[in-house]
Amino acid sequence: VHLIDVYSEDIVADYQTIQNELKQYKVDLSNKPQLVVLSKTEGMPKEELQKKKRMLEKAAKVDVSEISAVAGRGIKPLLAKIVPLAEQARTVKDAEEAEQAIPVIDEASQPNLWQVEHKEGVYYIGGEKLEGFARRTDWENDASVERLRDILRKNGIDRELRRLGAEPGAALDIGGHSFEWLG
Repeated sequence: VHLIDVYSEDIVADYQTIQNELKQYKVDLSNKPQLVVLSKTEGMPKEELQKKKRMLEKAAKVDVSEISAVAGRGIKPLLAKIVPLAEQARTVKDAEEAEQAIPVIDEASQPNLWQVEHKEGVYYIGGEKLEGFARRTDWENDASVERLRDILRKNGIDRELRRLGAEPGAALDIGGHSFEWLG
């Protein structure tokens, strides 16, 4: 929100100064959503106020609000414009932070993440991380084996098995442990 004194000698120059300062930050802030507001409007004749407002709108290429804190005019409409912009900025920022916080694990970032090889009717699943999960699996516990199946599914092993022509019931081996693919 840029407050520009309506009694300034050159309100357009004041606006341009603000924009130039925003461009000089490490990150160009001049492209962020902005509200331009003429302030201290309580004593200015309406005709002169409208002339200055039109002049500033032409330069800024945005709607210009007008307020008078002393007279309490224009404050509520300005707040009604600010709140959605703030909420939108917060939502975008939260989404960007969340996206950056999610690690991307794919074959491009870790080319040796896992591999599936078909030999003599058995599909051998390899890869240090997946074999580590297999070593920590309690093979006597159905829930533990199901958890491993879920990890394999989430890592794309099911998709690769289908691509290799595996059918439900196919024999799988990971880290020396054999089990059946459910498909």
